[in-house]
Amino acid sequence: MKFKLAYLYFILALGVIVTLFILSGKSNKSNLPGTEIAGEKMPNDDVHNELQNKENPSKSNVNADVYRKMEELKKDADANPGDTSRMKAYADFMTAAH
Repeated sequence: MKFKLAYLYFILALGVIVTLFILSGKSNKSNLPGTEIAGEKMPNDDVHNELQNKENPSKSNVNADVYRKMEELKKDADANPGDTSRMKAYADFMTAAH
């Protein structure tokens, strides 16, 4: 009886796929980042007390300097539409502000 190599390659490929499928199903979900602190309370120290006492970020509590810088960068970008460095500075500021 002649044995074709194509059958051997098929069986090996199938074995690798099944092995990968089995091993990927056994991965430990508790090793994912952030899962070890889920449900825990925030520490009671100076850094975290500041987070609890402040109001949530909104339009009403944005510093006036941020609006001034945003308008300045927007004006520069609109005045020089061919200057990509000014447009990039404005885009970077808007991305960081978002």
